[in-house]
Amino acid sequence: MHDLSCFADRAFDVIYSSHTIEHAYYPHRVLDGLMRTLRDDGELIVVLPYPDMGTENDPAHGAKYELGTNRDDGGAQVTRFFTRRGLRLTARTFDSFREPEIWLRLARIG
Repeated sequence: MHDLSCFADRAFDVIYSSHTIEHAYYPHRVLDGLMRTLRDDGELIVVLPYPDMGTENDPAHGAKYELGTNRDDGGAQVTRFFTRRGLRLTARTFDSFREPEIWLRLARIG
């Protein structure tokens, strides 16, 4: 996820990311790469642990602070992370089948 250079620009109609971005060293760079490969009318579906209130210095989920999943605010901060970068929220749901998580459906603003 840190190097998507093997994919062409605007290669995908849909990108599904489940329990990955919270592990990124630089989640904004990962999102930049996803946005580059997503078509103008494309959809990004993101599933993240939420709220991610685990150990304060959890190195496995180091991106939770930049993403905003470390806050139990109804998903407001994590949604802003994506909408400030050229995506429009189309759906936000919460689930606890595997663990507490947030599902975001986002459309690329083309």
